[in-house]
Amino acid sequence: MPNRGNHSTRALRGTTVASALSCAIGFVWAAPSFGAAATVRTAVVSVERESCVIEIAEDVNTAGLTCPDGNSVYLDCDGSLGGNASIATLMLDVAEAALGNNVDALLHVDDSIMVDGRCIARRIDYPS
Repeated sequence: MPNRGNHSTRALRGTTVASALSCAIGFVWAAPSFGAAATVRTAVVSVERESCVIEIAEDVNTAGLTCPDGNSVYLDCDGSLGGNASIATLMLDVAEAALGNNVDALLHVDDSIMVDGRCIARRIDYPS
């Protein structure tokens, strides 16, 4: 009859290997990008749903970013840049609400990815 204790030891070793691999992958994903990210509070000037672009009043480069077009940000509306298309649509809704109510929005902008000279907005918050 096989040693059942040996079987559980193998399962434990497998769990340990899986945990170590999980940690290693976590460190890879947690590695910093070559760009920068910043949060900017600014008025929304316009929302262009067709091009998935938000025009803003403040230049995001004042927050330490290096975006060729600092007065507009791109949203990943089709999900091709690793974002979520549904979330991008909701971010457009938040930007339109900020524009319609004449309040500033909080934009979390990342300059490691650019589209047509515009940095990508990873998140947009409606101030409370």
